[in-house]
Amino acid sequence: MGPAHLIPFSESHNDHPTNGLALCKNHHWAMDRDLIAPCPDHRWRVSAVLDPRRSTGERELHHPAGQSVLLPKDPAFHPDGEGLAWRCGRLSA
Repeated sequence: MGPAHLIPFSESHNDHPTNGLALCKNHHWAMDRDLIAPCPDHRWRVSAVLDPRRSTGERELHHPAGQSVLLPKDPAFHPDGEGLAWRCGRLSA
């Protein structure tokens, strides 16, 4: 599995590191389904669809809510602001 693309490769044809994040398979899956999103303020947002009281899985997916995105040391590889805005805007209500 490759990086979790901010704007899907099928739409952007952009495989540059600034269009992706390294995530575990569960968080990658959740981001692809618009349940979690990194936002332009470099904080994670979590969809209201997830209820951490419902299950261990949902609690684990909800955990990053409000936390900072771990950024690469080299600013040249930080996530692109346009991609972050695109992904954040798709977050399920």
